[in-house]
Amino acid sequence: MKKNQTTTIEGVLNPISWDEKNNIREFSIYTSEGEDIPIKCKNCLSKLGGLLNKMVKANGEIHDYDDGHREIELKNLHMLKKKTFTNVNYLADDDLLNVLFPKAQFSYALSA
Repeated sequence: MKKNQTTTIEGVLNPISWDEKNNIREFSIYTSEGEDIPIKCKNCLSKLGGLLNKMVKANGEIHDYDDGHREIELKNLHMLKKKTFTNVNYLADDDLLNVLFPKAQFSYALSA
């Protein structure tokens, strides 16, 4: 296992594990890069429940394991006021249509 220095990540706080009574046992942060990073913390489950499915900013040490698994040892977490990821690039409508439906595949004709 490698232990990195303190890192900050942003993402959506999600449940990833439940007990037999359907209580949340573990949380993760889903980042804008598509990575789901489990949270490791002591006595923090009750505090995290109020931030479920919210955009959060977390500070802590990322642990990289030999099997490729990663987790963050949480030091600080707070909700972000913004509701979207900061690193997502959006396409304009015309660009998106060109990606989904290239013009070469269609012939356009106006009916009278």
